[in-house]
Amino acid sequence: MLISFCMENIYSFNEAVTLDMTASAIKAHSYSLLEAGRYKLLPVAAIYGANASGKSNLVQGLEDLLSAISGGVFRSFGFALDGKGGMGQLCRSELHFFINLCSDGSKEDLVECKYTIQAIAYSNKYVKEELRCIPPAKKSLTRVFLREWDEAEGKWSLKIGTSPYVKTFSKEINYVSEMENSQEALLLTALGKRAQFPLFDKIYSWAVQGVSSYKEPYMTGNFGPNYIDEKNDLVAFINDEKTKDALYSFIRSINPLIQGISLVSAAEPTKIRTKNKDKDGYFLFFDYHISGEDNEFYRLLMSVKESKGVFTALHLFPKIFSILHNGGLLIVDELENSLHPLLMAKIVNLFTSPDTNPGKGQLIFTTHNVLLMDKKYFRQDEIIFVEKDNSTGSSSLYRLSDIDGVRSDLDFCKNYIYGAFGALPNLTENEENVPL
Repeated sequence: MLISFCMENIYSFNEAVTLDMTASAIKAHSYSLLEAGRYKLLPVAAIYGANASGKSNLVQGLEDLLSAISGGVFRSFGFALDGKGGMGQLCRSELHFFINLCSDGSKEDLVECKYTIQAIAYSNKYVKEELRCIPPAKKSLTRVFLREWDEAEGKWSLKIGTSPYVKTFSKEINYVSEMENSQEALLLTALGKRAQFPLFDKIYSWAVQGVSSYKEPYMTGNFGPNYIDEKNDLVAFINDEKTKDALYSFIRSINPLIQGISLVSAAEPTKIRTKNKDKDGYFLFFDYHISGEDNEFYRLLMSVKESKGVFTALHLFPKIFSILHNGGLLIVDELENSLHPLLMAKIVNLFTSPDTNPGKGQLIFTTHNVLLMDKKYFRQDEIIFVEKDNSTGSSSLYRLSDIDGVRSDLDFCKNYIYGAFGALPNLTENEENVPL
């Protein structure tokens, strides 16, 4: 589970900022907290702020690190502005990531990963990688390994921790490090892929799961929004008797007429598409509860023209279901896209209820939906604000619980709209020049 994530000099964040998932001393919704050894963690974090404040940059930075650990291409770049309205030293700057993780019920009570990543133009290269953990039956952190790039030698220098716990896999670290000398890959990734030791495997698997978080569905060429790739999670969910009923129930929250979903191979011609033979995957055809004769043509046409909210919920649900039952992290940028506020509230409640979140999954999302900013749904430490300094262009973040004088019985939404918490768009500047 995620304890905290810190990044510095990433996108619009010039100074170090921390997304903290540890629970404060607030008593509200204490039943929803995730117990993990010595920690009490938040199941959700809702990120608010004006347009262009840096909300998406925050979650993108977290996704970038997960992508790096899981072996994907690293695409982050540093803070580009110099505070004077011009471009700063974008091409040669160090990007810093720091993440704390913990495993529920495992011997690795805390896993701490540090990364210093140097971005040179468009070719991002790692220059430092450090992994520390708390060994079983211990209370303090110990180094697992530290790797630093030696520019003169053109290779990595490696230091391995000397604790008895680390010595159990020091040979594995040495062996893999000798094979992996690229600046474009992390040692932790190679160790995790081998799955020889739980410590590395769990971090790697958690990152792989997190980087595969929900992405908003989009039109796929000429095939329409009801086309899905053959590897899409929906295929397994629709074909599995244990999960399809839960999926249908969730979809009927938007369109009660949908009784089921059929998968039709994209390679098979239909009455409204014929050139599909070179396309793998499936078309989703909805089974509607409509009186009268069933007309296949109109059924296909209605499936293509179905609400965007249905498609959003359809693609979102497999991720939600898996994380609620198996654990992990779900990251969604602008959760409200095409979703009614009450459906958003339902999703949040799934994560904050121990009955529906047995896997202790976590949800981090950005949103503009202020109606959801209510003590019925969130603790004060679960509401995050991102604000950009208009003079420097640098973003910062803070929790509602960090603001003095915010009582638990306060109307969060009303006070936010009235400007009590900041992180609002500036609607007054040059207002006289804006045509109405």
